[in-house]
Amino acid sequence: MGLPSGYTQLKYIQSSGTQYIDVGFKPNQDTRITASVIWPLSGASRSNYLCGARESGSAKKYAINGYGGKYESHYGTNTVNAWNSVSEQFSIDKNKNVTTIYGVTETQEAQTFQCPVNMFLFAMNNNGAMYSPASVKLYQFSVYDNGTLVRDYIPCQTTAGEI
Repeated sequence: MGLPSGYTQLKYIQSSGTQYIDVGFKPNQDTRITASVIWPLSGASRSNYLCGARESGSAKKYAINGYGGKYESHYGTNTVNAWNSVSEQFSIDKNKNVTTIYGVTETQEAQTFQCPVNMFLFAMNNNGAMYSPASVKLYQFSVYDNGTLVRDYIPCQTTAGEI
């Protein structure tokens, strides 16, 4: 699918760590996201989320986070902190409870849940409030609902210069 008239595709977009995009989709146990990013965590002493939604810190959550030099996968009530930060471009495939980051796969316990709020891109939607935005160079981001593509973000710019 191409872009609408008046848009130019870009190689990537860069978040500054102060903004987010409301994806308009509430993730659940059957959500899959794929992404291609440059997201080094050097010196990150606080959480910073590529994407996420949650009811609270420990329940009904679906997210990819960076904290303490590692990437984390949040799924339902579980968190896996298994991937060291890298400075080059890499891919993320979080397919339900199975997460692959730069080719390393971790599986979390399967659960049934529905996040009560929309997923944010570049931050966590913490029960309706933006939480811990990340500075990320984003090349690709897609969201699937039980195997069906529901969002496919293409980095682009309008003729007015809006990203």
